[in-house]
Amino acid sequence: MQIIPPLGAGHWEQNLSHATIDWQQLFSQPNQWQAEHYASFFVVDGRGNYWLPSASEVTPRFAAGEYRAVYLGSVETTVSQATRMLPQVVVFGRQIAQIKLPWTPIRDGKQLTPTQAQLYSAGNGLAAFHLEYRFCHLCGGKLAISEGGWSRTCQQCHLTVYPRQDPAVITAILDDTGRMLLAHNVAWPAGRVSLIAGYVNMGEAAEQTVAREIYEEVGLIVKPTEISYLTTQTWPFPRSLMLAYKVVLTNPPDPQADGLEISWARWYSPEEYIEAITTKEISGPVNRSVAAALVKAWLEGSL
Repeated sequence: MQIIPPLGAGHWEQNLSHATIDWQQLFSQPNQWQAEHYASFFVVDGRGNYWLPSASEVTPRFAAGEYRAVYLGSVETTVSQATRMLPQVVVFGRQIAQIKLPWTPIRDGKQLTPTQAQLYSAGNGLAAFHLEYRFCHLCGGKLAISEGGWSRTCQQCHLTVYPRQDPAVITAILDDTGRMLLAHNVAWPAGRVSLIAGYVNMGEAAEQTVAREIYEEVGLIVKPTEISYLTTQTWPFPRSLMLAYKVVLTNPPDPQADGLEISWARWYSPEEYIEAITTKEISGPVNRSVAAALVKAWLEGSL
């Protein structure tokens, strides 16, 4: 089975449960640390945007404010001809979005490596979690950062809460002639098309979600034997885990858009798709999304 590259295809050692370095001290007093101890900083606003520090900056400098530095993990790197694991830290805060920085949406981060893209994605999800979850839902006590930043613990009843990641499916729907079904969501700019997707309901298997979403949104009936798994992708808008599937239908009818989420949908051959993109009749899935990777694989004949 061919694996379609997801958002982040790089390698990094994720959270080791407890950070061995005082990340808050590292952020607030960086000059006290030797150069080889500096971490890579991923500055995010928790809403899907990031700031890429210039190569001349060892660590970001901000005016006094409410900022946090949370441990993401480590990435293998070479420092002074020696291989070591360089700490990765996400920086965020309630006032950080007010700083006049050249913010860039993570989905548009063309200059990012796959590992950087995944780290920014993870960092943005953690930032959103820490910015949103401030008080315990059981007793109302304050939640404090714990486990290196991968959880929050109530200072009153000691309940520990963890960041959410919501499973969703996205499906490349093909017919037996090689055409792909592409649809326009009512919330998108005119002409933008992508694949059928939706969240997994409580109690559903992901394959059941694939069949349900396709039937609900475009009226096509899919059998379990027609569904095959491809890959996964973290998608920080706001905190999704995209499960990508492929469906091949034999002599399917024209799709019937539900008019609620999908305003129109149609089958495209690769040639028709390229022509529609060239004439700007349509625009494809957004950069770095697994949908874009699936469409690219289809056009290359490797899907």
